[in-house]
Amino acid sequence: MKKIIALLMMVALVLSLTVVSVAALPSPTAVEYYYFTAYAVPEELGDATVDVDRVLVGSDDLVTFTATEENGGKFIKWELHCEYDIIEGDMTTPVLVVRPKSDIEAVAFFEATPEEPTKGTEATEAPTVPEKDPTQKNDSPTSPKTGDMSIMLAVVMLMAVGISVIAVRKIKG
Repeated sequence: MKKIIALLMMVALVLSLTVVSVAALPSPTAVEYYYFTAYAVPEELGDATVDVDRVLVGSDDLVTFTATEENGGKFIKWELHCEYDIIEGDMTTPVLVVRPKSDIEAVAFFEATPEEPTKGTEATEAPTVPEKDPTQKNDSPTSPKTGDMSIMLAVVMLMAVGISVIAVRKIKG
């Protein structure tokens, strides 16, 4: 009988260690991207576009931002909220090519030309940058935590204590 109980305890120990090793597998890592948006301020005087909406983090891809004048508007400058290296152009050219180092939010600023003032551009308040779209997918650079080792260890210890108590009762009884 003692040999059977000892064998059962060994099987329980092996199974409990297997559960711990399976629970300790690393989480899969999500593919990481940099995302890009472009806005024109004020919108009625121009348009701002970006040639791609995302690139893979760590790639050597380039991103091109283009400001197009409309309705008598004149392009003034770019304002980029991010980390980047300028490859072509500068902050005052309508076409700007950058190598991203983070997500990029680009704002192209326009002003009305004196020859053709446009309705609605005489506002005394400074133009505001549109808010980011809250429905845009947010890919985190790290995967979520999938297991807590302290809970797993507590469960294994509780199982070992329970099996030991049962084994001792069987031996004495």
